[in-house]
Amino acid sequence: MSHSQQQHPCEAPSSAVQLCHLYHGIQGEECVQEELLEKRCFAELLCRQEAKRFYYDPLRRGGGEASCSTLVETFAFEENRGLL
Repeated sequence: MSHSQQQHPCEAPSSAVQLCHLYHGIQGEECVQEELLEKRCFAELLCRQEAKRFYYDPLRRGGGEASCSTLVETFAFEENRGLL
């Protein structure tokens, strides 16, 4: 790859989602981790302040109100399970 042609920052997680969907289809829950990693990448790229609050604010992650997004994020990744 030449210097003038840089890879998109979210190309790797997006490719992982595509491969997972090809293998498992898009209807099941087999690709939740890949989808959440892609979502995080795009959030950090396009919505930096919101992503910082959602993913890295310890008060938001460890307590407060639960939303569908926070619950899915918690159950999808082993390192987040201690936050329950």
